[in-house]
Amino acid sequence: MSVSDHPQTLLAVDYKNGQFRSMPLTVGEGLVELTAEAPGYRSATQQLQRGSKDAQLNATFKLKSLGQNAVGEIKVSLNDARSGLSIIGQVFIPALNRKIRIDGSGVFSARVKANRYQILISSRGYITQKKDITIRAGDTVILNVDLSRRR
Repeated sequence: MSVSDHPQTLLAVDYKNGQFRSMPLTVGEGLVELTAEAPGYRSATQQLQRGSKDAQLNATFKLKSLGQNAVGEIKVSLNDARSGLSIIGQVFIPALNRKIRIDGSGVFSARVKANRYQILISSRGYITQKKDITIRAGDTVILNVDLSRRR
């Protein structure tokens, strides 16, 4: 969710039901524009009349799914943290139960459904890293990961 005159709006979002609450907005005359976005859906915008200091504005958004073709791409470059050399490893996406092998070039690329994911990047003899990523339809998420050796 973004607000026209507050590009860094802080929101508390309940991802189960989509309800959100923002920080206090500028009051007075005029309109405020709200834009709602979610991975795998088309964004939607609404304009609301600003209110007084204690007014609460309510907006309901119906986001349309991008359908089965709502995919993005993830690219990972995997290196040894100390030497900077490429290493062999794997990326595991638990939500998809998908393991993707990273070959000797240290690079991999995969297309996945637009969504939020937690991924695990690992290599034998190295400390596994966990990353939270959001893949939007048509976007590419690029991660340059340096793994440290286990002691």
